[in-house]
Amino acid sequence: NSGEALREIKEFMLSLGEVAMIQEYDDIFHNPRFPVVRNTASYYDEGVESGHKRVEVINFLAKTKIRRDEQNYKENEDSVGFILSFMHELVELIVSGQKEYETLQHCMFTEVVNPFIDEFIIRVYEHKMAKIYKSVMIVFNAFIAFERMYFEVAKPPVKEKNRVQKP
Repeated sequence: NSGEALREIKEFMLSLGEVAMIQEYDDIFHNPRFPVVRNTASYYDEGVESGHKRVEVINFLAKTKIRRDEQNYKENEDSVGFILSFMHELVELIVSGQKEYETLQHCMFTEVVNPFIDEFIIRVYEHKMAKIYKSVMIVFNAFIAFERMYFEVAKPPVKEKNRVQKP
């Protein structure tokens, strides 16, 4: 499935380009005309955008020299994009010989990413405006499956979420 999804992404980019992908992104994550997919671990954990999971990620960041560039990066520290960038930076540090970050990387995945990422992937995949993002989520799902094998972490069971209810 991943090979087919990657082919679809390549064809989409060659035929429709970056602007079409950006528009689809906006329709899924920002356009108020459609149900907006939330992208923070705190939302999936507590139903709020800036909650305990953001604090957890900030605490993990404090154990490193890595910091969020607040001038250029406006998303919260527990957003999917920031988390993936942070995890990438940890990989780079580990590859450069700083093995002390292996435990931190494992904890980030097991405590922050693993509990919510499946729900995020499903919500994006099932979004009515998702076209190419369906393919992106297929590849992302395979990546998460690999990470679970690498970190020897099971897929969490589906559980009832505690969400803040709007009046």
